[in-house]
Amino acid sequence: MSFNWKEFLDLAKYLKEKESSQYTKQSALRTSASRAYFAAYCQARKYASRKFGYTPGSDPFADHGNLRRFFQNKQMLQLANHLNNLRLWRNRCDYDESIDDLETLVKSSIKKAEYILSKTSNI
Repeated sequence: MSFNWKEFLDLAKYLKEKESSQYTKQSALRTSASRAYFAAYCQARKYASRKFGYTPGSDPFADHGNLRRFFQNKQMLQLANHLNNLRLWRNRCDYDESIDDLETLVKSSIKKAEYILSKTSNI
């Protein structure tokens, strides 16, 4: 059975609201942004494959950029731009020591991921 990528977005929303003695709010927020990106990216990749015959390359790291370019070439610029923003924000959450606007970044990540899933879930 194939995985429902929306579950990553549901997890992102859940983590956005959680804090625990086992982890900080910051770690939950950073993970939320990361899951929002992967929900959107994987669902968009599935959509592109099924609707347009997109074939992911052999390099999974390069495929993130390839998928964005694919949507640009299809004139689906908002999808490409949202995926790019989500990827940049995920990278910040995964690599930057500090993020001043983390809560705003997470809210925006979830909103853009919701948009992408709403446009690509009809396959």
